[in-house]
This record gives sequence, structure tokens and C-alpha cells, in this order.
Amino acid sequence: MAMESYSLFPPVKRQTHPTNTTATMLHHSTKNISAAATKHRPGHVVFRFLCHASRTGSVIGKSGSIVKHIQQLTNSKIWVENPIDPGDEQRVFRVVSSPAIVNRVKLPAENGDEWFEVSAAQEGILRVFERVVEVATEGDSAAGFDGVFSIKLLVSKNQGGAVIGKGGMVVEKIKKETGCRISVFNSDKFSLGIDEIVEIEGSIMSLKKALVMVTGRIQEFPPPVSITNSHVSSHGPTSLGPEKIPNMSRVVFKILCPSEVVGGIIGKAGSIVKDINSKTGAIVCIGPTVAECDKRLITVTAMESVESEYSSAQKATILVFNRSIEAGVEDSRAPFVSAHVLVPVNQVGCLLGKGGSIISEMRKATRTGMWLVGGHQVPKCCASENVEVLQITGEVANVRDALYKVTGKLRDNMLIAYGRENGNSMGTDDNNVYEHRSLTESMDNLQISNRSAAIVTNTTVEIAVLDTVIGSIYGENGSNLLRLRQISGAKVMVHEPRPGTNLISVVISGTPDETQIAQSLLQAFIQE
Repeated sequence: MAMESYSLFPPVKRQTHPTNTTATMLHHSTKNISAAATKHRPGHVVFRFLCHASRTGSVIGKSGSIVKHIQQLTNSKIWVENPIDPGDEQRVFRVVSSPAIVNRVKLPAENGDEWFEVSAAQEGILRVFERVVEVATEGDSAAGFDGVFSIKLLVSKNQGGAVIGKGGMVVEKIKKETGCRISVFNSDKFSLGIDEIVEIEGSIMSLKKALVMVTGRIQEFPPPVSITNSHVSSHGPTSLGPEKIPNMSRVVFKILCPSEVVGGIIGKAGSIVKDINSKTGAIVCIGPTVAECDKRLITVTAMESVESEYSSAQKATILVFNRSIEAGVEDSRAPFVSAHVLVPVNQVGCLLGKGGSIISEMRKATRTGMWLVGGHQVPKCCASENVEVLQITGEVANVRDALYKVTGKLRDNMLIAYGRENGNSMGTDDNNVYEHRSLTESMDNLQISNRSAAIVTNTTVEIAVLDTVIGSIYGENGSNLLRLRQISGAKVMVHEPRPGTNLISVVISGTPDETQIAQSLLQAFIQE
């Protein structure tokens, strides 16, 4: 049997006028979409996809019965947006949920069923897609197995980039695992140029898996606030304008937790993570499991005032860390614990300081071990991101204090960057703003001040790399090499390739901290 192609938006059985059911449901959805859109809390998961107008009524069901059933089944909210142009053949479905609601779905695979943990919105869009397939293949049951299907997702520009990943790593991985064709392209039609379209094409079985993987990536990268909180009027999305919140900036922290303790962070039916969200005002999102990785990525997002000393994102991160320790019952008596924080490469400097001064001071103040790892040492669940991982090790209370200090430094850096973008001059006082002080920390400082300084000896490390990356090491006009020396405080020399080889030698000299920092930065530059 020849392979047939099915899409959610083909021009089949075009209707000159919408059916009563479609018209009623669209009117109902249009009337409520504005109110619904304004209720989206920053951080809520929002998916939008296109469906041909001729199929909308069948997907919705009589009096909205099918959509209502899917909403109850998945704990998500589903609407159909009114088109900008009444004659447009496309309709935009919107699926919304809190990321705190975590469901499990079973998808068929060639080697048996696969289970995936998904947000309610992910399951919602999956179930609506299944309904569209039923409508598209009505009267041809074999087509559901043999046909080629496609779906087009509307995403913000930053989400389109996240689906692609650095150097196309993410999208190529999804293509390889699912066998689907995935493309990302601009869309100037649906939301005044702010959207891109992610198109996925493949067999029904492979497309479902790809849809879960792509939407999982999308929800890890929320759109800008002006998009998330946009108002949709009765005339469609033409009124999508920025809803500016003065002096508010997005603060995002990403940490890693052992896979076996994630259940203790989520709680039954998401009860614990919902409570954390409610207490802090932040949104905690649990990443999917990744093959050959024993950790899960947890993203904490919050909109915060640049003038406030309180950080809901920091508080939520600490609560997640506390839960991860409590959930690891078998390790509760262990004298030492670890925390792992993802640090974007462009923020590494704010944690290291000149010559490693900042990280050294944090080590002393918190009595913890801290070091950065990058390159192939970064776990697979976050390997596609341009990050290094800061590992903090020590006693529970000390690691908690260190985690607060580290996230405080990162937050300061994010808000300073926000100030620059908005023309504000923002100063930070390390002794006052966002500083976490506890009785134990004060006592630790008193004890540390009485200790004699340790004797530090210089070390030299020689690293051989291919001459093809020499441009990345030097940077434009030597900027990378200059930054490497300034940030690390180490002496760095680059030697020409030896005769008959294609290897260049990079010699790094300095204290152990300086050489370690320089090596981390060198790896980051090579990977850029």
C-alpha cells in the first residue's frame, strides 16, 4: 500500500461557512480567550499549534464535548483562537497548564511501549493531535499506521532556537531517535512576526514521540513575558502587544538532581512541587529522563523586581534542594551531600572572579568544595546547553548556604545585565544586597578568621589540542585569550604546532584554582 500524507491543515472538504458547532465553539472560545490569556501566570506551559478550519469542529466535538473530555483527562485548558483574517483556513489551538502537574503517558514503539513523564499541557496537545489524526483518517483505518502525518507548532523565537540547539545538536538528536523530519522557520502571519513555526513530519508512532521531545524542550524555555501575558482580543491575536511590567526581569536557575529522588520532589499528583510554587511564586519544572543519564534537569523560573532583595527563584531552588536531600532516605546519614548548578558559559566569570577570588572566598565562607566541570564531563541531560556545571560538596547546612550564595551571585549578574539592556545603572553591594546570613555562617566566619593562610604552590599544565581550534582559543583579535588570562589569573601560553603534527600546545601556569579555572574556560571557548 502506498504511503499517504496527512496534515493537520490540508485543504480538504473546504467549508464555505462554519458549522453551527464550530461557530458556537469558536464564539465561546473567542469570548473567553482574552480572559484566559490574562490568567496565564509567567511560567505556565503554553503550546500553540495549527489545525485546518475544516477539521476544527470535529476535533472540538458537539458543544465542545471532546475538548472538555481531554481537559478533564489531562488537567489542561484548551482553546481555539479566533483568526486574524475570517477567511483564513488555519485555526490556532492553544493548550495551557501549570508545569507542576506531571502526568505519565505510554507511547507505542517498535521494541515495546515507552513511558514518558510529561506536563499536563504536553499530554493535552498529544491527545488533541490524536483526535485530529482520527478525524483525518476517518473511514481509512489503515492510514493511521501507514500514513505520514505532520503538525506545526507556533513558538517564540527563543523557543525555536532551543529546539534547534547549539550547532543543531538538539534537533539532530530528536531526528535520530524518532526518524521524523523537523524544521524551524519564520512565521510573520500569526502573531505580528514574534512567532516561528516548528514543523514535525513522520509516521504517527514516531511523530508522537517527537512531539513529546519537542514540547519538552519548548517548555524548558518560556517565551518572553510580553508574549506569555499578551492579551488576545475578539479580533484574534492582532492585539498582541507587550504588557510591560516595570523593573521586572526573568530569573532562571537550573540544577541537577538524582533521578531516584525526583518523585520526592514532585509528590503525589504533583502536590509537593505545587506547594513550592505556591509558597514562593516561582515555577519549578522537571525535565524528562534522558538515556544513559542518572540525573534530571530541574528549571526554576520567576519574574522578579530588580529593586527587591527577596528572590522567589532562590527560595524555590533551596526548597527543591531540601526535598532532594529528604527524598534520598538511604543517603540521609551520609556526612556529605552534593548540589549541581548549571552555569551558562557567559556567567562563569561572575562566580570565579579575578584569579578565582570569588569562588575561593565562597569556599572558605561556606566550608564546601566547589569546582566547575565542562565539556564531556557535563551530564547528558544538559549536554546540549552551553553550560558548565558547578558542583558543591560538603555538609548539608554548608551546601545549602553555598547554594544560596551561588544563586545570589548568578541573580545579581542577571539583573545587572537587565539593567544594561534597559539603560539603568545598577550597582550591587556584595555585603548587603541579596546576601544570605545565618548564625552558623557568622560563626564559621569567626572561626575561619583565626586560621593561618594555607601555603599555595604554583602548578603548570600542558594541554594538546588540534590546530583547527586555534581560532576559538584566540578569539577575535585575541579577545578570548585575553579574557582567559584576566578571568583565571593564570599565565597562558599558546605554542605553534610541532613539525610533522597538527597539535598545538597550551601551557597554563598558576595556583591550582587558577589553572582549573583556565582549563574550564579553555574548554568552553573550544566548544563555542
